[in-house]
Amino acid sequence: MLCNTHTRKSGIRIMNTLIKCNFVLLVLIFIYSCKTNNTNPLSGKRFAADVQGEQVEAFEFIDNESFILYSAFYDDQVGKYTFDKNTNIIKITFNDTNKTNYKKNTDLHYNPNTKSLSFTTEGHIFNCIPVEKINIDFSFGLSQKMSKHTTKNLSWFTDLKELRFKTKGENPAEAFIVIALGYEKNSDTLNILTQKKDIIDSLLLKYFSQKTSEELDVLSENELLIQLKEIINKEIIEKAANAKVQDIVFAAKDIESL
Repeated sequence: MLCNTHTRKSGIRIMNTLIKCNFVLLVLIFIYSCKTNNTNPLSGKRFAADVQGEQVEAFEFIDNESFILYSAFYDDQVGKYTFDKNTNIIKITFNDTNKTNYKKNTDLHYNPNTKSLSFTTEGHIFNCIPVEKINIDFSFGLSQKMSKHTTKNLSWFTDLKELRFKTKGENPAEAFIVIALGYEKNSDTLNILTQKKDIIDSLLLKYFSQKTSEELDVLSENELLIQLKEIINKEIIEKAANAKVQDIVFAAKDIESL
């Protein structure tokens, strides 16, 4: 009799334990299901718009709130975004709203069926498809990109070599860079740059090949270019009275992890 009572109590304890375990399991499944349903389909994804088969603009969604816009027409931009799963609308805001008026706060539309983006700007509809790699064709927008920097009535020295090298650091990458130097038209800068072109090419390769891929990131490029301008004016232009590099831009830049 005592044995049967003990057995029944043990069975009840086991049943209670199983019920508790099942309840905890159901709660965990419910929480996971909620998280899965709220997963942002854009996080970590890249989308590119093309013209005649060449990428001219691309969006890289870093996480659930930040993105980078790469463009052949304008400087690369960083910003924040919010995604509404009910309307599939992506609202974007550039971090530095004074940097450009182009597509500032433009809404993107995500198509969950085709997994593509679309947006309208200057009366044109652009479609962006998912891509594994971003490889912008800068030749489409080089002149427009330069025009952003013409407030000082600058001309551009673009006869420099394309730079191809491996970055330094723990996460090396293959880098491709093209630099353009801005100068005032009525100065002696062009003559000096032309005469010292080979020296400038060597200086640029040495300067950039010592950088890590993180230092070449869009978030750090302005600081790099300001420092480079100071070096060129000091070591190349030296003390010429009527010569100075006024601005520097990346005419092209592509960093790919190895």
